[in-house]
Amino acid sequence: MSYEYRLKNQDVVRVEKTPFNSGGEGKVYKVVKTPQFTHHCVKIYDHKYRTSEREHKLQYMVHNPPSSLEGEHYMVCWPVDVLYDKEEFIGFVMPMAFENSIQLYEICTLSLRKKLTQEWHKFDRGNNSNNIIRLKLCVNIALAIHNVHSIQHYVLVDMKPQNILASPDGKVSIIDLDSIQIYKGNQVIYRSSVATPEYVPPESHSLSPSNDFIPVSWDRFSIAVIFYEILFGIHPYASTASGNYNEFNTVSEKIQSGLFPFGSKSGCITTLPKPHENFTFNISSTLQDLFILAFENGHYEPEIRPTLETWGKVIYSEIISPTYPFRIKANQLVLARNNNNGNSVSKTKYEKIKGEYYKIKDDYNKLKNTFTESSRNHKVWLITLIILSTILTTIIFYFHNNLQSQKSSTAQFRRQYNDLLNKSDSYQNQIASLTNEKNRLSDEIVSLKGLNNKLENKVKSVSPFSIINIDFSNNGSSSFKNSFYSFETTYLYPRLSYESNIKDGVEATLYFKYFFPNGKLLQTSDSPYGYTFNESFSIPDNYAQNVLEVDHGIGYSELYKWPKGRYKVEVWYKSNPIYNTFFEIK
Repeated sequence: MSYEYRLKNQDVVRVEKTPFNSGGEGKVYKVVKTPQFTHHCVKIYDHKYRTSEREHKLQYMVHNPPSSLEGEHYMVCWPVDVLYDKEEFIGFVMPMAFENSIQLYEICTLSLRKKLTQEWHKFDRGNNSNNIIRLKLCVNIALAIHNVHSIQHYVLVDMKPQNILASPDGKVSIIDLDSIQIYKGNQVIYRSSVATPEYVPPESHSLSPSNDFIPVSWDRFSIAVIFYEILFGIHPYASTASGNYNEFNTVSEKIQSGLFPFGSKSGCITTLPKPHENFTFNISSTLQDLFILAFENGHYEPEIRPTLETWGKVIYSEIISPTYPFRIKANQLVLARNNNNGNSVSKTKYEKIKGEYYKIKDDYNKLKNTFTESSRNHKVWLITLIILSTILTTIIFYFHNNLQSQKSSTAQFRRQYNDLLNKSDSYQNQIASLTNEKNRLSDEIVSLKGLNNKLENKVKSVSPFSIINIDFSNNGSSSFKNSFYSFETTYLYPRLSYESNIKDGVEATLYFKYFFPNGKLLQTSDSPYGYTFNESFSIPDNYAQNVLEVDHGIGYSELYKWPKGRYKVEVWYKSNPIYNTFFEIK
């Protein structure tokens, strides 16, 4: 069973009846194979997204594609034609991604999902060869997006792992390109409408994709984040900070504040998850410099972030280098999910004291040699005095005084020598004590890991799904974020990104709590007791990932009504809290 649609030139396109994927704006169907479309699909928009502006934007993309959209190891799923149902614009035709592809997001985590087949195990972080494979993924992504950037008309804007597909053999497909920004010079022709807070640069606080020109340096930041996640399994800004930054809980806030753990504010980081240690020990200094350029130097000078061409060339040279740091044994990789701050501090103190001990030991050996030499000199002078004592009294006095000086120096050396021995004993005792403390903390970390696993299992047993992220749109717009201005904000609608924890689908009801900056619960006349509102929805089967755009808006009908400050949002399921996040009204 299939449906028939038409292109602008009235050619018929037949598509399968059942979609194989869906998103916030529409559904994706496979095209029935023809000589014209051998491996293609169509995206058909929901009715409210079938606008004339979107139609014209797609027509522009069809007639102005980048020069190279497909290679042996990459695919840019670019619109090739606009689709109509009779005379009504409904969507567009694009190439299919490589066979057996999955979202890159699944490879950016610390561990692969157990349901993935054996062919994906090469990406397991315990596999000796997985690091080179991951670098090759980065090269293929860099090449694909460099070709899009090179035409100097397109900025992807919403670049994230969910918009990239990867195949078991390392091929990549770039998807969801209909939301990109199109420009000429510094003038925007067609704007982008969406961006994901965890992947946008710090300048996003003053630039809005729906209103402003977005430079290509924006994409360079997003790609650097993605490459970091591919290589290390963790977001580059995932850490805990102190001082003025101790209340910054979201990744977006840490990006805005420049809290890259290996940048100028590294001293503010109090807890650094262990996977970050791979940045220091398991990549070359050249790759480290590229990340520092992207996150540290590029924080204030976005234009100096590495281009995709630079990333591609540098990583490729690392891959072919026979001494590349990633060629190490699997058990050398740092994969722990948890990090105990006390252990990190104790280890640092231990290493510091250990270094001081060896320095003191060297000083002791030097002084010992000096003492021996001094003693030898003392004997020489004594013999000389005996021989010369019969010759001249004045010479005897001279040498006698000199001898006293030598004795005083020797005594001083003895005192220093004894002090050093005492210090050495003290440091050895401290080292032994710290070693015991290190072992105790290691046992405590193992215990905490077990507790964390129990908590994760408890959450999964309580909830049939896991929320990955929540962001919001203002008054039903297509732009989602976590920061808004009071003068332009009315009703906020949440969007949930979540993953099913169950094999079979089920209906679920979520309860939301919104808290004002002063801690008071936000409630309306329709609010259920103890909550702000609730929402029922269907959880998909087969452990699928999905997005829920909640139809329930909370806010005010007039502008300037939202009090300024930081709002907390809690999500509850069956009387249990399962997720919390924040948004800000400025």
